[in-house]
Amino acid sequence: MATRIVINSALMIRRKNVTARRVYLDSESEDTSLFNLEIEDSAPNPEQILVALERRRALRTAISNLRPRVRAVLEVGHLREHSMKETAKVLNISVGAAKARLFHGRVALRKSRALRCHSAVKNETAAYPSRFETSQSRAQRLPRLLRRIN
Repeated sequence: MATRIVINSALMIRRKNVTARRVYLDSESEDTSLFNLEIEDSAPNPEQILVALERRRALRTAISNLRPRVRAVLEVGHLREHSMKETAKVLNISVGAAKARLFHGRVALRKSRALRCHSAVKNETAAYPSRFETSQSRAQRLPRLLRRIN
């Protein structure tokens, strides 16, 4: 019995508050001037798209310049998202060798001229953060790898 009273009281409060909080976007009354009705667009602007494309291109160039053994570990381990055991098994090497090659690959990417040049350009446009790391396609896992290297 007491729970029904609580439920009815909550419903009455809810009914009161619903009518008080409605603001219609189509109406042009003076009360709407109190609210900021502009909705920001969450889509990336053209500059953000260009920065992300250049970043991916620089990372692909840097990866393609690595030695084939090191590049294979990076591609299998990071881009295909395999564990170290799976990477070692796919490449038919030991787990220790896979870890060492991954380490050397990251060091080489840090020293890569293409990525250093791109990071200098990126620092100039740091006010525009990239929002492209949400998708799981191969092209969009590259920025995550770049972030992990730095």
